[in-house]
Amino acid sequence: MLDLIAPTAHLRSSWLEAFREWPVDGPGARQDGAGPRLAPENGPEGPEEFAAWTERLRGQADPAVPAAPGRVHATYLWIVEDDTYLGAAELRHSLDLDIDGPGRDQ
Repeated sequence: MLDLIAPTAHLRSSWLEAFREWPVDGPGARQDGAGPRLAPENGPEGPEEFAAWTERLRGQADPAVPAAPGRVHATYLWIVEDDTYLGAAELRHSLDLDIDGPGRDQ
């Protein structure tokens, strides 16, 4: 059965396995909803970096913490089955017309 959960360091190996399947560039390389722009520059490969990254993703939903410039508060959810990461979703809490990207009127 599929579940939506908050990002967790517990699924590091499964997430990394799925990440390695994503194309480096071209169609499909964006990985919308996964929050890669919030990952460390060298990637969330190591256990400490991955744990910090998942904590950063969870923290994006906290309205008590100001959103970074160009961002709005968002809840990141991972789609999982048992202990297998299958995908992600980003639910923005508000709209900001200054944000570029899909869904914006051009």
